[in-house]
Amino acid sequence: MKNKTVLIVDDEKVMREGLAREIAKCGVEVEQAGTVLEAMEILGRTTIDVAFCDIRLSEDSSGEEFLEMAQKLRPSLAVVLISCAIDSEYESRLLEKGASLCVRKPLFEAECQAALSKVA
Repeated sequence: MKNKTVLIVDDEKVMREGLAREIAKCGVEVEQAGTVLEAMEILGRTTIDVAFCDIRLSEDSSGEEFLEMAQKLRPSLAVVLISCAIDSEYESRLLEKGASLCVRKPLFEAECQAALSKVA
């Protein structure tokens, strides 16, 4: 996983920073965004290989919205959507829309490594 950069999008700072620490243990560079708009700014100026995005963000945005916007800007970007709880029907819909993977929180180093291995 060397020379890869991962973007983490989560509006909860503690969750975002915790996930950043776990993903960094996998030997990748990590960028962080607290909003979809901030994430899109980062995608516009930085080479990102994989994005991990919480499905439930603030009331005015979502992981699904990020997925759609990211695909327009960077069609080849691998997007991993994360959530504490997601039903199989919604997960299937997100995968059909282009999500690379849907995973459940919490994510520790082993789960991060497994997810990165599947999509990067």
